[in-house]
Amino acid sequence: MNAMHPMKRFLGLDPESDPLDILGLSVNDIDEDSIRSSVDRRERQITDHPDGESEEAKNVRQHVQDAAQLLLNPIARLSILARHVPHELLARGGGAAESSQKLTRFDRDVLGILVACGGWNARSRARLMAVASRYGVSNERLLSVLTGMASWLQGRAAEARPQASVLADSPLHIPKGDMDDKVAVVFDRFVNRWMSDLRSDDPKAVNRMSVLFGAVALLLFGFMIFLLTLPSEDVPSQEGRIVSDARTPEIKSPVVSSGGSDTEAPSSLDARLVGRPDLPVYMTNVADAIPEIIGDLNAIVLDLNGSDPASGQHQQFADLVGKASAGWFLIGPGQRTLLLSSISLVFDSISSDQESLVAYMDALHFQAGVFDSAEQIPESGFRSGVLSMLAGSSRQSPTVRSLATTLLGRSGETGPSSMDFTSGVLHCLESYLPRMIELIDVESDSDLQWYLWVSCIESLGDPACQVAYVQAVDAIIRGSINPASAGTARDVLADLLSLFDYEESAVARDMVLGWYTDSDVPLKRLEILTTLLVELGLSDRFDEKMIIRPESGPAVAREQRESLSRSWGGGLSDEFEWRSPVPDGFDPVRVGTWDTLWRGIQSEVMQMSDAALLQRQVEMRLLNEAAAALSEGRNEVGMKLIREFENGIGEVQDSSAMIAPDLVSLDEWSARLKLARTRDDKLKVLDQLRGVPPGSFSSAAAIQLAGVAYQSTSAIRSRAQELIIGRFSEDPEVMIALLDSLPDRVTKEIGAFLESVLDRELPEIRSERWRSEVRRLLVERSLLLRLASSAIIDRYSRRLSASYVDESSRLGMKALSTISGQSPGDAITLLCAVRMNRLEELLSLSDAMVLTDLAKRHEARRRLAGDAMQASLMQSLFLFELLALEWSTRLPSLSEDIEILVDDLRLDLPVASHVLEQMVLVEEASGRIWEKVLDAFVRRQEALG
Repeated sequence: MNAMHPMKRFLGLDPESDPLDILGLSVNDIDEDSIRSSVDRRERQITDHPDGESEEAKNVRQHVQDAAQLLLNPIARLSILARHVPHELLARGGGAAESSQKLTRFDRDVLGILVACGGWNARSRARLMAVASRYGVSNERLLSVLTGMASWLQGRAAEARPQASVLADSPLHIPKGDMDDKVAVVFDRFVNRWMSDLRSDDPKAVNRMSVLFGAVALLLFGFMIFLLTLPSEDVPSQEGRIVSDARTPEIKSPVVSSGGSDTEAPSSLDARLVGRPDLPVYMTNVADAIPEIIGDLNAIVLDLNGSDPASGQHQQFADLVGKASAGWFLIGPGQRTLLLSSISLVFDSISSDQESLVAYMDALHFQAGVFDSAEQIPESGFRSGVLSMLAGSSRQSPTVRSLATTLLGRSGETGPSSMDFTSGVLHCLESYLPRMIELIDVESDSDLQWYLWVSCIESLGDPACQVAYVQAVDAIIRGSINPASAGTARDVLADLLSLFDYEESAVARDMVLGWYTDSDVPLKRLEILTTLLVELGLSDRFDEKMIIRPESGPAVAREQRESLSRSWGGGLSDEFEWRSPVPDGFDPVRVGTWDTLWRGIQSEVMQMSDAALLQRQVEMRLLNEAAAALSEGRNEVGMKLIREFENGIGEVQDSSAMIAPDLVSLDEWSARLKLARTRDDKLKVLDQLRGVPPGSFSSAAAIQLAGVAYQSTSAIRSRAQELIIGRFSEDPEVMIALLDSLPDRVTKEIGAFLESVLDRELPEIRSERWRSEVRRLLVERSLLLRLASSAIIDRYSRRLSASYVDESSRLGMKALSTISGQSPGDAITLLCAVRMNRLEELLSLSDAMVLTDLAKRHEARRRLAGDAMQASLMQSLFLFELLALEWSTRLPSLSEDIEILVDDLRLDLPVASHVLEQMVLVEEASGRIWEKVLDAFVRRQEALG
């Protein structure tokens, strides 16, 4: 087998050739025409080779195409040209002086990831992208930092290690400017040099890449060791030790520098208004002794597994837990996981000994909500977290889980929503908020209390921590203390507000926007909060305009909230919708009943009679009225309407629910019947009428069916007569069509057919009385059918009017005595007026203009209505548009879905052939809005527990 590389075989080139060599070009002729002609030349050279159609030839062609694409790209072309610049020119200006810039936290995190992941690989790339997102660093800036580090390593690899005294005075500097340009050239040369090996499956190429990246990892590891010897910028503790970053939580600032910029993200507690209090010495000592504590716990596990569980080691266990609870928040997540695992193994070892289990469990006792000293805050939080972990662990025996749950209840906690360590800690710490606020301006160690509280939460590193901060802020602003005056309360509030990332955090956004419309936050306190945000300068969007003065009033507060919300580029999340909280008494079970009925009624109707269409409208109206009541927490009213719907409201049986899926409209049926030529085709077309309900025939379709029943061939005529007798003898249009289409020459078969239709014995067909008698009977039957349908329609109309009036009454309308007896159109007009009044109270100034425009468009449409039926349709459409506007405003998260429903209705209305059918479509669209509103309330209630 030929082991020669394909590039060598087909083009005679080294596999590591750069794009210029691959295409045979010089630096002076790389215009587009030259590049394309070179590609054609290489293509012919490959095709002329004996193996020009092989798979290897295809790969070489692709390699040529890749080289051409690189040269056609302006940025890549400059990088390739830079490799052909003489080395002497590139080496000039390499001795840039060092500046006083130190490595930032972002640089340190990047180096740590590269060392921990063994260099540049998929794992390190994923972690680097996550870190860059957390610091707010763009991809281009991250690449600049990486190339800057590579340049520093290359330029200083041969230098001797500086002395510690020199390092203290001359911090490390990564040159910028010229260095970045040189690094870009080196980086591009490196990429193009190894591109073929990266894309190759050859084992030799894989081995070369392994050696290369291994060497890079070793260099980075050496560089990391070198950095660890640099003097740290952290504050020394009482015993001269360095407090690690894990013990000094960091604000997630949206503006973070890296790679030599001038500003560095501040450390969280150092940059706050409250001076960081000194931690008790024993806490930092315990944090350093956590590995020994873990070892002692594992030793207890070994002893318990090898001896009697009642050997009296519970006192040692209690001492170890007491020590661990004092410093757990100062250690990293890895050590904390090992610590919790060791505690879990202890209880796993004694799960069969009830007496020992109780003794060991007593070591985790704590009291929620009250404390005697600040040190009890982290200690009780740790014990609560361990108990929650044991109570929710499937690894533990039922006895352990039961005892842990009982001890949580005895502590005064109601229990976290989910049983794990993080939830237990947060639940306990939240119970301390009322007591901490009482002591905020009283106790001398209030600063230490809040510092420990925040440090415990930050050490968890969980998204739920943001919600805990919101609860702390809400507890302060809703409490009796005054955050306006200088003191600990104002400083603590400022500290808590500084913990949020106001650019990325939805929790922070919802918290701030919620203040503007929260009835529990007076305007005076809102002024204090907004002024504090502006003074802190935590976001560029926090300026003087966001401050609300007490004399401005709620309307201005809502306007400012709208402006601030738009600057954030989105609406509120479902959990913090401010305009429409989940109403008191809202019952998801009853909503489930409504939803089942609503889904069952949404069958597509191709043809329906007038009475059946009106019945469908009344049924949908009842469900929409029930949904409106359920959305306000009026469950009794909603269930009463649902029961009325289930019991039935009329005598017309709507057979459209049984329509075959392939049923066509009567217009299509008429066209198909005209096109049918054979007997079988005509019989199939006639059979399609078996799913059409009586009363739905138009005049033209009825005359066509009557003509077939009178004059077609025997088989077809018999099938049409069978359909009329069995299904359409109650349709007035068919009766009139049979009269108008009656032939001059009547056979005995036609006479028998009409006797069956009329259910009457007729005179002999030769009698002069026969034709006049048939005419009289058909006209009378048609009129009786129309009168019966009219009575049903009147009953439905009255029920429809009552539904609109009832909803108007629930929404606050008065003087109902003047409403009785009015038409559905008048009742809809009344309901529209009531809903407009509600919207005017709810909407901001900008939304009020939308409402005014909507009312003007409706008035223009109403004047174009030709009769009362069309006027009622216009009112129904206006009511739907008001409903859509109201819930788009109250639940902004549904605005896009509601807009889609509005657009769909605009497309469906012109297709409907009857005004009643259009009114049914409007009512159905309203029901779809209620469906989304109720579903949103159910989801939000589940999220809030």
